Amino acid sequence: KLAALLASLAMGYVLPGEFVLRHLAEARDGLPLVNLSVEGSVTFLGEAMEARFQIKLPGRCRLEVVGRDGAKSAVVSSFGKKRVEGMELPVMSAALEQVCQALAIRSANEGESRAALEKHLRALGVDPKTTSLARMAGQVAFVLGEAAEKKPQLWVYKDGFQPARVRFIDGGGSVWDVKLVDYSS
Repeated sequence: KLAALLASLAMGYVLPGEFVLRHLAEARDGLPLVNLSVEGSVTFLGEAMEARFQIKLPGRCRLEVVGRDGAKSAVVSSFGKKRVEGMELPVMSAALEQVCQALAIRSANEGESRAALEKHLRALGVDPKTTSLARMAGQVAFVLGEAAEKKPQLWVYKDGFQPARVRFIDGGGSVWDVKLVDYSS
């Protein structure tokens, strides 16, 4: 029994999901941003593309990608309403929805921000009361939701409380895994 107790202590203290969401909402709402533009590469289904992600706070997001053939596609979300420019790629819509919910929705009241995040997670099937720890990209993350592989989850980096990963299953049964890495660059 002592060995099991020591092993569980070595894993580290796991915050309850309510506190993880509160810290995530506070970190997001505390960002001194109005506009943000990130350029880089994005990988969809094994194919890397040049991408630009833009946020205009509160609540407006745009993801634009350029394929190998030079064709451009964009998905825009403005306060939950979606618009597509060019060819619609379902994977872009799913990625944009998750990133926009995680980063671009703000509220003047911490309780409202946390409640909106929790509502979004419950719609994805994530149980925000179940928490554990895991590693992603060499960093420790809180995992909200069942710890089993391919179960709906939200991962939040322990240092900084930034969203790291969202896994969910859509209405058609497809499993989605949206990862957010390399905040430092």
